[in-house]
Amino acid sequence: MAIETIKVFSHIFSVVVDKETEKVLSINQNITDVKGMRKNLETAVDTVKNYESIGFYPMTKPEFIDEVIHNFSDVALSKKDVINESRHQVIEGYIGCVRVFQLPDEYISQVKDMMVGFDVDYDTQSWEIKDIREI
Repeated sequence: MAIETIKVFSHIFSVVVDKETEKVLSINQNITDVKGMRKNLETAVDTVKNYESIGFYPMTKPEFIDEVIHNFSDVALSKKDVINESRHQVIEGYIGCVRVFQLPDEYISQVKDMMVGFDVDYDTQSWEIKDIREI
């Protein structure tokens, strides 16, 4: 049994900006607590294991990072990955932006500072989520 630790950050679904003060007032991430993160990751693990049991991966065995993190969970491995994601986000107070990466750099920096992240310990063999800590 080998335990690995990864950092994960939940996707952002909205940002509120005040252009007059050039401040980000708030961000909303999909997951902001340990309990929610555990549920999201365990659901993703269960999904991959279920797909594997029905032969969805005939060529290669699924890998934790590729399948669980990238394909089935609601997280990314870095703040930069969350910022650069291409799904629609609600950006209030900055007309014309529908994704965080479209905001000016000073706003992106503030968003990064406000993001909640987690250290996740998982078993590399069984994919059991051992521990999750907010960072």
